[in-house]
Amino acid sequence: MLVVEPSEALREIEVEILIRGGFYPCPAASLERALLQLAACRPQLVLTTYALPDGTGALLVARLHERGAYPAIVGVTDRDAARAELRGVGVVHFLAKPFTARELLEIVRLALA
Repeated sequence: MLVVEPSEALREIEVEILIRGGFYPCPAASLERALLQLAACRPQLVLTTYALPDGTGALLVARLHERGAYPAIVGVTDRDAARAELRGVGVVHFLAKPFTARELLEIVRLALA
């Protein structure tokens, strides 16, 4: 599982929740770092915020697909325009900030099912 979040504090919280939920997340702070993590992490799921320092979550999904990677994707955003763009690249699962640990684990399990 790949967790892409530029905020170090939020990324650490997401990773901790996922570890406690029985998952093994690989953290990344940017689009480029997420792409570098692909080979090492081989994610079944990518949890990504929309706004990244070097692009967007939608661009990340497009780049994953260009590389032949089609993991489940959870978009973390509550902005309608961002959700629309993410839907345009095939994202169907979303989580709005702020979220609870329970909500995060529920959407991850749903996306992996």
